[in-house]
Amino acid sequence: MSENEKRQITVRPKKDVKSRIMAIDWDRSKITLLFCSIVLLIPTIFFVYILLSAYTSTGKPIIGNRFDGDLDPAIQTAEIKTVQSDVANMTYVDSVKIELKVATVRIYVVVNSSIAKEDYEKFAMSVYEEVVKTWPEEQYFTVINGLQKQYDIEIHVLNTLTDIESDDFIYYMLIKNSSMSEARGQMVSEPINPELAVNLRDKADAKNNPVKTEDVEGDEVDAPGGLNEDE
Repeated sequence: MSENEKRQITVRPKKDVKSRIMAIDWDRSKITLLFCSIVLLIPTIFFVYILLSAYTSTGKPIIGNRFDGDLDPAIQTAEIKTVQSDVANMTYVDSVKIELKVATVRIYVVVNSSIAKEDYEKFAMSVYEEVVKTWPEEQYFTVINGLQKQYDIEIHVLNTLTDIESDDFIYYMLIKNSSMSEARGQMVSEPINPELAVNLRDKADAKNNPVKTEDVEGDEVDAPGGLNEDE
C-alpha cells in the first residue's frame, strides 16, 4: 500500500459508531410502538363503531320475516275475494268476513236461524270444502316435505256477532294448522266441563257484584267474596 493510500484511509471515531447504533435502536423502538398502537387501535375502532351503531339504531324496529322459504304458494287478494263470494252464496249464510293475519286465514260466517244447532259442525265442514276448491289443502294448509310451513285456517260459524251473552248464542269453530293431518272442530259456545264453567262464572259474578250487608252501626258495606253475614 502506498503512502498516499494510507493517508486516505479514515478511521471512524467510536463516537460515530455508537451514534449510529443508537439511531438504529430508536428506529426499531418507533416501529414497535407504531405496531402496538395499531394493534390496540383496531379493536377500539370496532368497539366505538358498535356503540355508535347501537345508539343510532335506538328506537328503530327490527324488521324480519320468520316465514322465509315458507307460505309458497302465497294467498293473493283476488283469491280471498273469490272465496268470500263463494262462501257468501252458500245456504244459511247471512254474511262472510275473511282475514289473513300473517300465516293464518280466519273466516267468519254468520248464519241465519234456519240452520239447526246440531248441523253447525256439518256446515262448517261444508265451508271448509268450499274453501279448498280455491286453496287446495295439500298446497296451502299442509306442511310440504315436512319442512315448508304453510297457512293455518280457522272457520268461525256463528248465529250472531252482537248478542253473544244470549242463551241462544251458537258458536262453532273448525281449525286446521299446517301440521295437522285433518281439520278439527268444537262447539265453542258450549263448555267442555259445564260444572267448572258454572263455578268460574259464579266466582266472577260474586267478585264483580258484591252483596251489600250492614256493619254494627247499620252502615252498608260490601261483603268480601259476595258472602253475607248469615254465611
